[in-house]
Amino acid sequence: MHRVGYSLLLIMLVTGLGGSVAEAQFRFESEYLLWNRNNDSDATILSGPGGTSADDADFGYASGYRFTLGGSLSAFDVEASFMQIPGWEDSWAGTLINPLAFDDPNNVNIAPASGLGFVSALGIAAGTPGLEDNEIEFLEAGAQFQSRYDSTFDSFELNFGSNRTVRPVYFALGWRHMELDESAATLLRGTFQAMDADNGALPGAGGDEANNGLSHAALAAAGFVVTGGGADGFLGYDPAAPLTATTLGVAYEGVARNDLDGGQLTLGGRYAMSEIVTLQAGLKGGVYHNRSLGIVRESVFGIVNDSSVYERTFRDRRTSATFGGAAGFDVLVALTDYINFTLGYEALFLTNMALAGDQSSGINTDLFGVAHYSLENSGVFAAHGGSVGLQFLW
Repeated sequence: MHRVGYSLLLIMLVTGLGGSVAEAQFRFESEYLLWNRNNDSDATILSGPGGTSADDADFGYASGYRFTLGGSLSAFDVEASFMQIPGWEDSWAGTLINPLAFDDPNNVNIAPASGLGFVSALGIAAGTPGLEDNEIEFLEAGAQFQSRYDSTFDSFELNFGSNRTVRPVYFALGWRHMELDESAATLLRGTFQAMDADNGALPGAGGDEANNGLSHAALAAAGFVVTGGGADGFLGYDPAAPLTATTLGVAYEGVARNDLDGGQLTLGGRYAMSEIVTLQAGLKGGVYHNRSLGIVRESVFGIVNDSSVYERTFRDRRTSATFGGAAGFDVLVALTDYINFTLGYEALFLTNMALAGDQSSGINTDLFGVAHYSLENSGVFAAHGGSVGLQFLW
């Protein structure tokens, strides 16, 4: 984050403008923002009845703030602005009415079952040839999940243009830096079990084959590393001895960070509706260099009757061109000769963005069954909302 640098730049701007001639007019505006945003993520985490996906998140409206400092001198105008929406978030939970099969939810011995909606290491491990043949690993019906999606947006811009107090129409060229940081996570908790795929035999039943669990070798072959407990995988249980059942936790997390810098053009206008009320509107458009970071983390860990912790983490970076635009208007009501009350609305959009909820879709396997991750940055970020504030002139 670059908030300290932005603050210093604002102070330098104030100092520089303060030394100008008496004919200059300066302004400072402080605004409270109440903005909503879209959710362009559509990656499925858990498929089947009662499952969940990233697009279940409904962010709603979140509070933020914006500070703007500007000045007009002769035919020119300079303006710097910083805004932040720090609190877009949503959380939801559910209970799976069917078993959650790691590798084969359509097997006749377990169907109907929910499944993992992407190329997970857990699914790869459960289907490892030579290690997990004739086995279905799953969480029993009644497994619970909790999901959460968090998002923060920052923006700093510096614009130079024509004097907006001389003519009703003005324009500006500028530079803008934006950051969109997100995290999307789903946590599952349920009773782990293993079943023979050919006859549905559970551990201890007649005709049951060996293994009866998810082996360490299969987990390691799928890319998991042990970060805690023993390197001994996870075992199913004999239904005749329910106290030996393993309660398993499964966690999926996607992280996306977008760091944008670029140039933009602003076109705006002012119209005095009366002696005390002025309408101001503007359009912005720009092209930005987006440096994106994506992280996908998958964890499997024992909660009851097991202490093993396995984790797989992928990271990827990508640069791309992002196109963005914004439109908005403000109503300025003069309270005194030097103080205006402002009420406004603005909407913006950005293309080619990495969204946390989409990152699990970037995992694919090659011809040899090895999983690879490529950052997903095809999302569209859009936000809009109102503002209320005070503007000070001198």
